Formats: sequence, structure tokens, C-alpha cells
Amino acid sequence: MGARHVPWARRTALAALTAASLVLAACGGGGGTPSSGDGGGAGGGGGGTIKVGLLMPLTGQISQFGEQTRNGAMLAFKQKNNQVGNYTIDVVTEDDKNDEAEAVARVQKLVTEDQVVVVIGSVSSRISIPVSEVLEEQGVVMISPTSTADQLTPGKQWIFRACFYDSFQGEVMAKFAREQLQADTAAILYDLANPYSEGLYKSFEAAFKELGGNVVKVESYKTGDQDFRAQLTSIASANPDVLFLPDYYNPVGLIAQQAREVGVKATLLGPDGWDDSQLYELGGDAILGGYFSNHYSIEQENPESKAFVEAYRQEYGSDPSALAALGYDAANLLLDAIQRVIDSGGDPTDPQQIRDALEQTQGFKGVTGTITFDENHNPVKDAVVLQTTEDGHKYVTTVSPQ
Repeated sequence: MGARHVPWARRTALAALTAASLVLAACGGGGGTPSSGDGGGAGGGGGGTIKVGLLMPLTGQISQFGEQTRNGAMLAFKQKNNQVGNYTIDVVTEDDKNDEAEAVARVQKLVTEDQVVVVIGSVSSRISIPVSEVLEEQGVVMISPTSTADQLTPGKQWIFRACFYDSFQGEVMAKFAREQLQADTAAILYDLANPYSEGLYKSFEAAFKELGGNVVKVESYKTGDQDFRAQLTSIASANPDVLFLPDYYNPVGLIAQQAREVGVKATLLGPDGWDDSQLYELGGDAILGGYFSNHYSIEQENPESKAFVEAYRQEYGSDPSALAALGYDAANLLLDAIQRVIDSGGDPTDPQQIRDALEQTQGFKGVTGTITFDENHNPVKDAVVLQTTEDGHKYVTTVSPQ
């Protein structure tokens, strides 16, 4: 797939914006990107600096996710001593606070002031979608480690992701419910203000029906709601075999508690957003016995996963989540692309050459699977299903793309 080139004059002019211009950028104004990082421009092994932005929610509602993803990415860079060949990787981190306006302001700053050629981030699809529009316009590469909304990458030349997308994991959980749990009926409770949640709801519903199941009830809420009892009472009256909760761990824990309070007996199902130890603190016994799709399991035995888990434990003193693994894979996908640009005699400070190398990625062995990008820059790889138990997440099965 051919990429749209950003004119040189436009790039360099925007890269030279003054501090006053940056204030306007924070309000949604234009930005730009350099054609090379500081000290770069000498092709092949000439050496220089490659500036990489990390855009993560380090404060706010899902700061846990941001910290885990950042930790994984930073571990990958540290293992390479922030160096690829004769080029130094200069990482600039920004906190998007899981807020759209803040994220746009931070990414404009990364592009115009810091002059990054790649941005790794963000975590949630709600943030990554507007950020991707800025970076697509300016011709800066973006690799989202964890944003699974279907609409993130299609039609975009500069946007990639390390995770599978929502249609796939919705289908995974529908298939698991029908074939493994023998569920005939399902209900869904989703956040209508969150594209991540809505996309998962739609893909699960369509797949469950296609497999011969009956979706007996669909209810919704809005981000920030605390009382779900009315919707859950309606769901309880339909007596479904499974209840699909496509959201993050924090609302899901509360929903699980209230579901059991009003008499919902269904097996709870969910997506990768459940992957946090706080799910158990918030959901208590109500969350036990549920199942969710994820990108990897700490119990997997492949060499890449085992080496990563050991290194992460040594660096951070805790077990890595799937988000940490995806952050690690996203950074290593970038490092691999940079190395291939250098090996070919190219200039790895040029975002166009990094973009082209990423697009050609085939058979990359990551922690979360072997990655080859499809025509929409989505990785084709497996998903796993985990169960929520008193001892934490337990691996159940692996599901491959059709």
C-alpha cells in the first residue's frame, strides 16, 4: 500500500513553529513533523538520534493501563540500551490523562516541539482515534499497543497497532460461549459513549446470532455511571445463559456486584479490558467464574513470553499484564523496523522509511504472538481466553483467526 508523502516545505515550516504556535496547537490547531530526528539524516549506519513519543494515560481513570503499557515499552528500549546500530533512541513521554482534548494537545506538542518521528500510543480507542487523525494528517507514524476499535486503522497510511481488533475478540467470545459453554441465550450491557465498548457489543451480538444463539436483551449506560441496577434487573428477567460486559475492569467490577444483587445468574463474559488485578478488588466473588479474551497469558510457554516475563519481573518486581506485553511488542516492532531500514542503507530518522518498513513486517515473533500486518496495518495473530478465579486469571484456550 502506497503512503501519502507529506511535502518537505510543509514539514519543515511546521517543525519551526514558535511557542505561541504551540498554544494554538493545544486548542486543536495544526502541527507538523520533521523529516529527521536530531542529529539524523545520514543514511545507513551514519548515526544520529531517533525521537520517539510515548503517549499514555498516566493519570486519570485508566492510569493503571497506561503505566503497564509504558513499562513494557520502556523495558524493550532499555534492553537495547536505547540504541539501534549507531542511532540513539530518545524517548519523550506525555500523559494524555485519558482525555481527548489533552491527548490532542500532547500529541501536537510531541510533533511540533519534540519533533518525534513515531508515537507509541495511546491505550484506549477513544483517545487513539482522534490522535491518529492528527498523526495521519502530519505524516507521523503511530503504533497503538492496545487500541482495539475496528475503525482505528482502515484507510490510514501512517497508523499501526500491535493488538488484535474488536471484531475479532467479539467473535472469539461469542464462539467460546456457544461452543465451550453451550450457551443458547445471551444478554449484553455496554457503554454507549465508548467506541471500544460499542464495537465489541456489535461484533459479539452479530457473531452469537450467526452461530445460532439468541440475544435476549441489550442494555446500555454512559461512561461514569455508578448505578446499573435498572438495566441489570431487566437483564435478570430475561434469564440469559451469559452476560457480555464489554468494558474496562473498573466499571465491570461494580456491574458484577450489582448483577448478583439483583439476581443475574448468567456467566459473565468480557474483553481484554478486564485484564487488571483490581477487577478482583472491585468485583469480589461476583466476578469469579467469568471469562474474557486477551492478548497473551503469563502461563504461555513460548520462548518470547517466558523471557519477557522473567525480564519484567526483574525490572518491576511484578507480573506483566497483557498491556505490558503489548507495549513491549509495540516498541520491539518499531526497533525491528528501524534495524531493517539501517540494514537496507536507508535513513531511520525519516518517518516515511520507518512506515514502509513497518508495513512490510512479516513473521515478527512477539510476546503476544507472531505478527504479520494485514492491508489495514492490523496484526494477524491468536487470542487467548482466560477465566477469573480466586487465584487470578487462568488460561483456558487459544483461538486463532479464521
